[in-house]
Amino acid sequence: MALENLNPAKTALVVSCYRIQKSLAKFSIRIGLSSGTMCELVKRAYVDAAEELIIADGEKVQSTKIGVMTGLYRKEIVRLREKPVPGAAAQEDKYNRSARVVTGWMRDTEFQTDAGIPASLEARGPGSFAELVKRYSGDMAATAMREELERLGIVETDSEGKLALKSEGYVSSDMVEGIHILGTDTADLIDTIHHNLSVEQSVKRYQRKVSYRSIPQEFVKPFKVYASTASQRLLEELDRWLAERDVDPAGEDEQSTRLGLGIYHIESLCSDDDDFMEEQD
Repeated sequence: MALENLNPAKTALVVSCYRIQKSLAKFSIRIGLSSGTMCELVKRAYVDAAEELIIADGEKVQSTKIGVMTGLYRKEIVRLREKPVPGAAAQEDKYNRSARVVTGWMRDTEFQTDAGIPASLEARGPGSFAELVKRYSGDMAATAMREELERLGIVETDSEGKLALKSEGYVSSDMVEGIHILGTDTADLIDTIHHNLSVEQSVKRYQRKVSYRSIPQEFVKPFKVYASTASQRLLEELDRWLAERDVDPAGEDEQSTRLGLGIYHIESLCSDDDDFMEEQD
């Protein structure tokens, strides 16, 4: 594709998509996801995105309209719409329910000690893990939630046989869970950038980062410790503010707004910057 034939906005988007796809491709290759599967997902994403935009405009969804917007043939569109992304909804639901349970454990005084920290809980009974799950996960069984959180390394059984929370929030070292977070968090960031490029200054969402290109290696570790501590304090403060205003801890009120803020660490060698622009010349 010759970038000189594109307008400035499309040129910038091509370069940005290349950067995103390059990072995603490294991950995909290590996991074993082929380029063919990725291309199929891209086409399906285009179809779903076009459909959402058509509905948002108050128009009737038709394959012909989707074809005009995406450049895909009608037969291909019909095939893609009949083939759902496997397990996507179920995986996201499991992730959201688990995260809500852990957050409730950390913030609900009924499941805390007198010192205000998450208490070790009995499996069943008043103020138990079963009660916690019932309050924050909807209809998910307590046993299934326990097994999931134990598998993720978030919950363990203490010396008294009670269930104890191991981490300061929903932080999983599980590969599958981490890949799911890749999808949700990256999508959130892209949606925020897209929103900010589409609206007036007064209604833009907060989106900032700080990074410097010439920091000596000796400061990498101190910064990591400092940034992690400062970020955790901020997130806990924001969490308390949101928890006080959460009208449906189980997350089943479809009329409510999903609201939050994400923070992430940046670290790479300057030589890792891609040269896609130069490759196109």
